[in-house]
Amino acid sequence: MIGNTPTPPRRGDLIADGVYNVQDVVEEINHAFRGKALPYPEMLADVNCDGFACNIQDVVKLIDHVFRGGAEPCP
Repeated sequence: MIGNTPTPPRRGDLIADGVYNVQDVVEEINHAFRGKALPYPEMLADVNCDGFACNIQDVVKLIDHVFRGGAEPCP
């Protein structure tokens, strides 16, 4: 359908609702520290684009953006 093309997934938007919010932070923490399987594609959890999906640095970057107005996750 024209005009209804799906938007591509964005890094850090782990619940795929089009916004960054506390739910994404909780998902990132679950992946990084609680052993939850990584999302598909895994790059969604690599918030800082360092090539390592879902580590403490990704969690901190997402928290900084959601709660402190820091830079958005990398494209």
